Amino acid sequence: MPSGGHNKIILTDEQYRQAETLAGYGLTRDKIATVLGITLASLERNKKNNARFAAAYARGIAKAEVAVSHTLYERAVRDGEMAAIKWWEQTRAGRMERSRQDVKQENTLVVKVVPHAE
Repeated sequence: MPSGGHNKIILTDEQYRQAETLAGYGLTRDKIATVLGITLASLERNKKNNARFAAAYARGIAKAEVAVSHTLYERAVRDGEMAAIKWWEQTRAGRMERSRQDVKQENTLVVKVVPHAE
């Protein structure tokens, strides 16, 4: 038995492909582990110690970001879609919409009159 009491899990090519796809879909690590048929601890060990698995996982996330960014860019630039433009400006260009509220505060002074004792 390997040190630490863990049985070494040999991942199949299909599991590598699934990990890449599911990471790209944004599934949680727990859900990915469930689909792959391994424990969350095994998934974490593979991300840390298995370069092929770590690369597949990272590649899935990166591919999804590219696809979404491309679609967002096309909607903003080609279609002039205001929601896409606004999102791009806020997240990619670092510009935020600022709102200012003028608050008028009225203070009330309460005076308690106490009779003077003679």
